[in-house]
Amino acid sequence: KKKKMRLLLGLFLVALAESRTLINVVEACRHGARSPIVKHEWDTGIWPKGYGGELTPAGEHQHYLNGAVLRRRYVEEHGLLSPKYNSSEIYVRSTDYNRTIMSALSQLYALYPEGAQLHSSEMEQAAIPPFNVSNMQAVISELGMNALPNGFQPIPVHVVSKEYDLTLR
Repeated sequence: KKKKMRLLLGLFLVALAESRTLINVVEACRHGARSPIVKHEWDTGIWPKGYGGELTPAGEHQHYLNGAVLRRRYVEEHGLLSPKYNSSEIYVRSTDYNRTIMSALSQLYALYPEGAQLHSSEMEQAAIPPFNVSNMQAVISELGMNALPNGFQPIPVHVVSKEYDLTLR
């Protein structure tokens, strides 16, 4: 009788696992590699962005790789997120430090590597500012139909000052 119960429980768990649908993801992560906050006498390192706990290129790279994993998992495998940024699908929040904001931006750059495209030459013409720029045609030519250089997709990272941040404190 115990064997039969185990088999039924096993079949129930398999059936339960088959019917699960991912509906929401919350990611909480720490910033990437950073410079020291203060210089110590024993520190002989070279910190291109200085001290103060700034995100290093290695930290940017760490979070870019995290974003690539998230894209594979939640865009390509599960279809939870659209391939292109949709503001109704994602909300990004950071503490108010350069290193945490830049970590979030680095991750988002991999999560959404392709930015918006202009849909027509009329849109392209409407985007030209109403003042003279000496190299405007060169800039327009370089952009092509991309809204921004290299197809960059800006995504808002919301920040609340430390004193009012009850979520990430």
